[in-house]
Amino acid sequence: MLTESKTSLSIQEFVERVLLRDLRRMIYEAKLHYLGFGSIAVGIEFLGACVDDHPFGASRHSAARFERGITDFMTKADSRYEKHHHRLYKYLRCGIAHVMRPTGKVLFTSREESVHDQTHHFQIINDQLLLVCEDFYDDFATSCQALIAQL
Repeated sequence: MLTESKTSLSIQEFVERVLLRDLRRMIYEAKLHYLGFGSIAVGIEFLGACVDDHPFGASRHSAARFERGITDFMTKADSRYEKHHHRLYKYLRCGIAHVMRPTGKVLFTSREESVHDQTHHFQIINDQLLLVCEDFYDDFATSCQALIAQL
């Protein structure tokens, strides 16, 4: 049975346990790439929520929080996130959060498939942005470390 003490982690504990340990294992060890994309997309919004002025439970801040997650954190790992932040929010984050799949203009792959297909992270293919799960996670993990440094 889950108790309050097991579900109420500090922000730093949550980032270290869930985002840096468990999510990494899900992507690298279990190879659950599709689920990893959704977790990272929502995690970017979480990063923005950690630095805005609203309570965590406040509604109607998703777009602003996602943008803060991109501009304050993800762009420090790779500046290309700024160029694609609208596409990532609209087609990746909103698609995953609302219908459990991207809603267009975003493609998912793994590092192994990318090597085989000779593609790369942030490649545009037929007006769709290709994301390589492990590269996306590595940038997200760098962003999580930056958040911890700010706490």
